[in-house]
Amino acid sequence: MAKKPGNKRKRPAHKRRPSSAQDYYKQGQVKSKRQDHEGAIKDFDNAIKLKQDYTDAYYNRGVSKIALTDYEDAIEDFDVVIQQNPEYVEAYVKRGFARYFTDALDDAIADCDYAIQRKSDFGEAYCVRGLAKEDLGLIDEALEDFDEAIRVQPNYSDAYYYRGSLRGELDEIDDAISDYDKVISLDPNNMEARIERQELIDVLSEEEDGFPAIFFSRNPEGVELGSDDTDSTVHVMPDVFGDLTEQSEVDVEKYEGIITINDEAIRQNPDDITAYYERGVALYHLFRFDEAIQDLDEVIKQQPGNVDAYNYRGMSKECIDLTEEAIEDFNEVIRLQPDNVEAYYNRGLSRLELDLHKEAISDFDQAILLKTDFAKAYIGRSFVYKVLGNERKSDEDFMKAVQLVMLSEAGKL
Repeated sequence: MAKKPGNKRKRPAHKRRPSSAQDYYKQGQVKSKRQDHEGAIKDFDNAIKLKQDYTDAYYNRGVSKIALTDYEDAIEDFDVVIQQNPEYVEAYVKRGFARYFTDALDDAIADCDYAIQRKSDFGEAYCVRGLAKEDLGLIDEALEDFDEAIRVQPNYSDAYYYRGSLRGELDEIDDAISDYDKVISLDPNNMEARIERQELIDVLSEEEDGFPAIFFSRNPEGVELGSDDTDSTVHVMPDVFGDLTEQSEVDVEKYEGIITINDEAIRQNPDDITAYYERGVALYHLFRFDEAIQDLDEVIKQQPGNVDAYNYRGMSKECIDLTEEAIEDFNEVIRLQPDNVEAYYNRGLSRLELDLHKEAISDFDQAILLKTDFAKAYIGRSFVYKVLGNERKSDEDFMKAVQLVMLSEAGKL
């Protein structure tokens, strides 16, 4: 995934430095919301130095440590929270989540049991306990926990996602797809749910037709290409991820909040390139592509080597049919970072839109060379071969993608 630019923020001369534990804590909360977890942890550290019994600072520092996959240290922070306030229910669940990732599954379940005893409508506690039980092979109990999470919090998208994932592994494909549909209705930007849903649809199609339909994005007309033989028809869908224009209020609020925070950061410091970048990415996710391009233009102007800004700008341009300009941006990413897999893949899709089939194959070839388990690149190349009439290579690539997906799923067991 795209990373944030690494420049440090310039502090405007008039901005007051944090002087109290609460100041550092509030600043840490802001950074955490902006996904700057390393910066957030430093602020929570300072808050704790000034106020050693600052329970909320320990808790939020633990949450940021989970985000950075520093699970052992996160557990230590939640231990302190619980020692200071044994009724801090959220800390038990977060500690259980961290313990889940360290394979301390029984301890994770114990933490969630305690939280559920004190807060019976805590959906996250049921989900974490369900994940731990799933890893212990207690499949029926895990499903019961995901069901209960949904019962107490009917709009909790994570619960539907975890249940859908487990149902998919149990070959309950229709039910799994139904769960993923619900996830996407609640959280349209959940790419994992969209991809896994599509994989299950492909499995159903393969069972029905002998060869799964190839679903491909960036074809606004949704036309069908192929021969009159039904089995060899390639169904080109308008968008492999569905209708992304149906944003939920939660997602809109999330990205608008990021925009608001960075509007203020830019107002205070017009040279804050990180703020332009983060605002540009948020605008991209809200489909405000012209505005996203303007912000990313500013980032690239100040940081001409920022590959992530070029990548997002290229994707934004692609979304408003500036395909040739998008390719130029992906070219620059590849020039700056020759092993950037996403850039080759994105350029391959853009070249395909321009009917540059050989060039598209070359890009997908390079993406696969750099990342041999990149299933989407095999799908893209399979589609091009299909268009060119090379059925054998198309079938080989598609089945390779299916194999990779199956191996990936097996690795989760």
